[in-house]
Amino acid sequence: MTQPSPAPTPDPRPVRRAPARLRARLGLLVVGSVVLALAATVVVVDQVFARTQRRALEDLLARDLQRVQAVVRSGSLGEDFIGDGGDGVRLQFVSATGQVLLPVDAGEPIPLAEEAAVVAGARGRELVGAAPWVLPSGLEIGTVRVALDLSALEEAQRALRGALIVAGFGVAAFAGVVALVLLERALRPLGALSREASAIDPSAPRLAAYRGPD
Repeated sequence: MTQPSPAPTPDPRPVRRAPARLRARLGLLVVGSVVLALAATVVVVDQVFARTQRRALEDLLARDLQRVQAVVRSGSLGEDFIGDGGDGVRLQFVSATGQVLLPVDAGEPIPLAEEAAVVAGARGRELVGAAPWVLPSGLEIGTVRVALDLSALEEAQRALRGALIVAGFGVAAFAGVVALVLLERALRPLGALSREASAIDPSAPRLAAYRGPD
């Protein structure tokens, strides 16, 4: 009579490695989630800052145009009112034919834009706008054009973006360390259970005791 062959002894190594694999997967999941959340935060904050600053500059541009129109209508416009753009603001009075009349020797006219728009030129990126040039008599002879330099705004955006990225890396590293520590503590009972299960003799099975959280 043939005796049944003994059941193969299970390899305990996968059982011992399971908690380590689980810990690594959960750690990667937590760190990946934190990194994605921080990346989304950086993008959202950057976009909100850019839109807020753009809206503020558009309001400033509209107020400047209204102020210039009011000065022109009052007939008190002087050469010292024009300025040369040294403060980041350029003002031009352009005829109906597209020739810059004021200031003299201003070079190329500011691009015509009835609504605020961003243009790139030799001076860099500028926010430009235009309004009718109306004399005190009510005669419209051209356009008043204003250009605001965007270099300071773009530099502030780059600085904010860099600070957010550096802070994001720091937060991600800290969150990763904390996550690994917490996972190690949470999975410690499973590790003990795994070691106890791997030490059980398959020929004499018994219940392994689990002592830990649910």
